[in-house]
Order: sequence, then C-alpha cells, then structure tokens
Amino acid sequence: MITKKLDDKIKLTAKTVNVQIGQEVKVILKLYDENKKVLKQKEYKEKVQENKKVEKRFTISNLADELNIDSSKVKYVSGWIDADNDGEITREYEKEVWIEVENIVFIGFIHRPNTNKVHLLTSKDIQKYKIQKRNPITKGFENIHPMFQGSASIFAGLYGFGDWAARISGFRDWQLDNIDNIEQKNSSKETEYTLRLIKHIISNNQGAGEIFLKVASKYIKSNPGYVTSRFITGVGLSYLSKAPLVIPSSATAGDVLFTAKEIDDFAKNIILGK
Repeated sequence: MITKKLDDKIKLTAKTVNVQIGQEVKVILKLYDENKKVLKQKEYKEKVQENKKVEKRFTISNLADELNIDSSKVKYVSGWIDADNDGEITREYEKEVWIEVENIVFIGFIHRPNTNKVHLLTSKDIQKYKIQKRNPITKGFENIHPMFQGSASIFAGLYGFGDWAARISGFRDWQLDNIDNIEQKNSSKETEYTLRLIKHIISNNQGAGEIFLKVASKYIKSNPGYVTSRFITGVGLSYLSKAPLVIPSSATAGDVLFTAKEIDDFAKNIILGK
C-alpha cells in the first residue's frame, strides 16, 4: 500500500493485454472510510495509448469533490484498471492498487519570540518554516521589557490593519505607481489564506481548534506581562476613543493580516495549502 496526501497528483497505470491501441477500458476508483467501508466509487473509460498502457490521473481531494464526499472522511482509495477488458480482476497485473491517505495533522504552533508571532504548522514541514518580512513596530521594540512590547503590539496591530487596508483597496499601488496592482493582488491572497486559517481553527478541522486553545493558554501563562499590557493598552485606547472593542479587535485583525504578509508562499502552502 502506498501513502499519498489529499492533493498529491496520482497516476494509476497498467499494461494492457489483448486490447487494441485507442480502445477504451474500464477504470474504477473507490473511496473508503477508516474502516475500509466503501463511501463511493466511480467508473471511468480510458483509452489505450500507443505504448499499450492505460493511465488514470487524479487527486484524492478532487475525486472526493467529484463524488460529493467530505475529503476528511476518506482514509483509503483503491484503483483498478481492467487491463484485458474482460470486466473482472482475473490476473495479477489487474490487482487493485491501494492508497492510504496521509493524515496531515496540525501538530502545533511555532512561536517566534523575536516577533511574537504564532503560526499553525504540520509535522512534516515544520522545520522548513521561515519568515521574510517583519512588522516595523514589532521590530523596533525587540529586546525591551515585555510590558512595553505588549503595549507596542497594539500599535503594531493597528499598523498592520492600516497596511492591509491600504493594499487591498489599491491605495498602496496608487502610491507606488504600480500598473499591475501587485499589492492589491497579494493582499487579496493573504486575506484568503487568513480566512482559511481561521476556518480551520473555528471548525476544529484535524484538531486545529483544540491545538490553538492549548497553545494559546500555554502562551498566555508564559507571557503574562506581554498579554496583560496588551489587554490594558487596548481597553484603555478603546475607552479614550469611546469605541469599545474596536481598537483591540482592529489590532488583533491587523496582527493576523500582517502575519499573513510576513509568511512566504512556501510556508502558506505548509500552513493552509492552496
């Protein structure tokens, strides 16, 4: 049995016997749950190629979508090519190919102390994670007391929110005379990534919500000064502006949105997929 991710490209092949080039033979793909109970199956017709082989290319996620099956329930896939076109599995070369779906579980969040950012990662790719850019306010308050860092984080979050608003609205491209609207396009992608990450956490997909709560609790306990100062500063600014929760909410949203900007494309694939 081979192991594949949901979005891995899979090529099922078989050498045909007593079948003409260009003739169609049957290919059957089946989806199974964790108990190897068939969820659904689909039959295809594929033509024999000049090398007397038949190929069927697919991804498990696309197949699940095609059959209207929740991909998270799919644990195994089998594929069978009727190589001699007799309608039965009668030879060794027609044996079903079994594929186990690799369980890509979010195993934790990585915390970068120098940036006070926390990101969701998987076990396989956690070592490849990297950051390209930095929020200038966060960077400016490195190596100072956590209470000052906490207060500054509210302003860093507001900066991040403003940066996002300027880019997604097209204002930043206008400022830079960009004719390709690259800042707006990138910001739209980052927003999509962010919303998908939030969806993972809220829906507790693959235990992401539980992990988030555990790590958030651990982070708060290990950074009491930073968290307390951030809370007090946010509430204080809201009170002064007579806009309850607006500033803390905007700052938090800005943190998340600027974080999406900081993560490179490779890490986005790791964290959220595409």
